[in-house]
Amino acid sequence: MKKLLWIGALSALLLVACSDEADKEPIEAEEVIVEEEAKENVKEEMIEKEANETVDAANEPQIDTSFFEYAKSVTVTDARSTNKHITLQIDLNDDAKAGIGTQHVLNQMYFFLKQDDINGADTVSFYVRIREEKVAQFKTTVANFKDELETPLSNIVLKASEIKKLNPEVESYGKTMGLW
Repeated sequence: MKKLLWIGALSALLLVACSDEADKEPIEAEEVIVEEEAKENVKEEMIEKEANETVDAANEPQIDTSFFEYAKSVTVTDARSTNKHITLQIDLNDDAKAGIGTQHVLNQMYFFLKQDDINGADTVSFYVRIREEKVAQFKTTVANFKDELETPLSNIVLKASEIKKLNPEVESYGKTMGLW
């Protein structure tokens, strides 16, 4: 009986020693090392890329949006380097009225368009949102923007702009005020 146990144990040991399992462990360890090195290289490349982007962003002129007094936030997409265009998303406070809010933005766009920070832009699109709903959208051709004495600020901006969208409240307000 003891001989059978010894033979069985030796057979099991021989099978384990000859199996592929022993060969797999070093390969897996090598794969893990290679994967870790690849991950470290990707991390280093990402850090280097972020550092380069930070330097590029620092070299770009900052666009001043402080003119928009009634906005709770202004998001600028500066695409002057690719298509000479700037886009503004102007979010007004949730309790703002769409008509008068849009007129305020048009008045404040006058000062935005006069700043040197937008040099190099051929067009500026801007849209007004209240509670994440777009209530008005305009596209201004910078070359058409002319400072005229005795003309209301919103009208100067409108003369250089194309109306892309007005919701019914803004459209009604503008007609009543003689803006469009």
